[in-house]
Amino acid sequence: MFSQIHEKTFYVYGALNIAWIPLVYLFWPETAKRSLESIDWLFESPVPFTWKQEANYNRTKAEFDRLHYNNHADKQDGTLSEVE
Repeated sequence: MFSQIHEKTFYVYGALNIAWIPLVYLFWPETAKRSLESIDWLFESPVPFTWKQEANYNRTKAEFDRLHYNNHADKQDGTLSEVE
């Protein structure tokens, strides 16, 4: 196949590279400035689309923050406590 297209190989590779743009946009979420735990939450979603992964991440993070701050709000002694 490639032996017959000679100089048009450039177009084949160009088309393949252009085909990757929507795939990257749809399936690779942004992970910059996130901790490893939050990246784990990001990939918990059963759906591979980034907007669903982001929605799942926001829901999980809000639940974690609510539980974390409610558990530590009961301790009003002014000392730092370890995260359980």
